[in-house]
Amino acid sequence: MPKKKTETIPISDNLYTVAICAVRYALGRRTYMPGLVTDWVMANFTGRMPKGTAEIMLRDIQEQREMGERAKYDSLGDPCDVRTWEKFEAWLKEEISKCTSTDTEP
Repeated sequence: MPKKKTETIPISDNLYTVAICAVRYALGRRTYMPGLVTDWVMANFTGRMPKGTAEIMLRDIQEQREMGERAKYDSLGDPCDVRTWEKFEAWLKEEISKCTSTDTEP
């Protein structure tokens, strides 16, 4: 099997918004999508994510989890999906802690 090639992409203003949309789309999916989206975001935005964008993504994951707790179901997906989101949450928190910018725009 060929080795997976990862390239970072140039960042434009709207790409952060597209990343937020991708995360929102993947939340709660019980498919390959949570892993694909979170891996893509981490590969392309490490050290380049505005604080506001990371905070929006983190809030969206937390709200999805709370919605499931109120309804008594696992709203983040299957156990493998939950692990993916937990890993992504930890990455987001790390990115937020590294932010020196007060930029809150996505």
